[in-house]
Amino acid sequence: MKWNAESQRRFDELRRAELNEALTEDEQAELAALVDILGQDEVRALAPAVAQMQVEQRLLESQIEAAAKENAELAKLLNQQQQLVADARRWLVQAAYLRVGDGVGSATGTDFTSCYGQ
Repeated sequence: MKWNAESQRRFDELRRAELNEALTEDEQAELAALVDILGQDEVRALAPAVAQMQVEQRLLESQIEAAAKENAELAKLLNQQQQLVADARRWLVQAAYLRVGDGVGSATGTDFTSCYGQ
């Protein structure tokens, strides 16, 4: 049975009687049957929307997965760049010490380059 105006009218009538606690056993069974029909109609009516939402959910999940992979790659790249910057700073400090050492070594006649692995 498909839900229609007559089904709605009878459903409303039975619900009012139920709220007033005036339903017979047969009316309770009829109301239960109408509730089942209404539920089935709602499931049928919502099925396309639910299916579309499931497709969209799978798409979003795959986009999240791709973004997570990209984030991991970017984090790895950032770590590598930070390591390069740290190495460059160490090299600059070492070069500055070598220049100072060369200047002092020239003035004192001492070779300081051996202190820095050169």
